[in-house]
Amino acid sequence: MQHYSIISTMAAAFAVAAMTAGCSPEKGSEAGDIDFESFTTSKTMPLTSQTDSPKCSVNLSVMYASSGNAQVDKAINDAIADELFDITGTTLKAAADSFATQYASDYKTNLTPLYRQDQNDKSRQKWYEYTYKVTTSTEEARDGFTVYEAKTDYYEGGAHGVSLTTVMNFSNATGRRYRLKDVFVPGSEKRLDDLLLDALEEKTGKKDIDELKAAGYLNTTSIYAPQNFALGPDGITFVYNAYEIAPYEKGITELTISYSDLKELLVKELQ
Repeated sequence: MQHYSIISTMAAAFAVAAMTAGCSPEKGSEAGDIDFESFTTSKTMPLTSQTDSPKCSVNLSVMYASSGNAQVDKAINDAIADELFDITGTTLKAAADSFATQYASDYKTNLTPLYRQDQNDKSRQKWYEYTYKVTTSTEEARDGFTVYEAKTDYYEGGAHGVSLTTVMNFSNATGRRYRLKDVFVPGSEKRLDDLLLDALEEKTGKKDIDELKAAGYLNTTSIYAPQNFALGPDGITFVYNAYEIAPYEKGITELTISYSDLKELLVKELQ
């Protein structure tokens, strides 16, 4: 699983908080045969008791499977808890609450000593205003599948915050999460990389790898297929977060390849 930062003890630190927000079930959207509802968890943790103290704010808005099929719902919700919060063996709501509580505790523990040294330097005050926000949704998907997307935005001091998109694909029949190895046949990596490179050139208007590198792409890595992908209705969209194939200012890069172009590379059930 890819777990997004839980407080880096760099030149900053930050976050989360003492006031809890509850889980208020609200009817969510439908994705194929899977129904979803949502809950919210919020916490705010000030660093000191002073009224102008920096604080950490955590806001998690999480959709969970509620189709009525206990086995399918559990498989989906367990995978979401593992991916977003790195927690297993409990409910998705409990995982979100535990994450927020731990994040708040780490913020207070790690940053209070640093803030005491900096609290008279107003230019550094904003470094201690931490935020961590997760929003989730379901997207249009291939028949028989659910595409679940989570957007995470956090700020932990420094020049700017970070935005991440995480995509998961679930079978509506079983709740099983599909990864690259479940979608593509063995030995398809080279051909898939070539298709992705073609898609990146087309998206950016560049004609070759040299022009891509001059534009800031692929200077620290070769093209590759990420585990972050969506089984859409007409093709597969591969999602690269900032820094993965391009610098921060390029933001998120999405490359879509049609199923017809991928046909020979897909496992039999997806052809």
